Amino acid sequence: NRRFQVKVLKALPFLRSIKNVKWVMWTKLTNFTREVRAEFGKVSWPTREELLNSTSVVLVFSAAFAVFIGLFDLVISFIRGILLG
Repeated sequence: NRRFQVKVLKALPFLRSIKNVKWVMWTKLTNFTREVRAEFGKVSWPTREELLNSTSVVLVFSAAFAVFIGLFDLVISFIRGILLG
């Protein structure tokens, strides 16, 4: 029984350091969350109209680029077929 008490007493500083590490990590996490919320408050968010316009531009250019790449692939495949024929 005496040996167990000695082992527990030796482990107490280690257990305190674990508690301290957990507390420090929790403090860092709460500070990070608080700072993120503050930064989100500073953001200039787009209006619904701006968002829809930007989205439509991206979709149109993506579709046009996909068609261009598809046609280019067809032409190259056709030429390759003729040459290797």
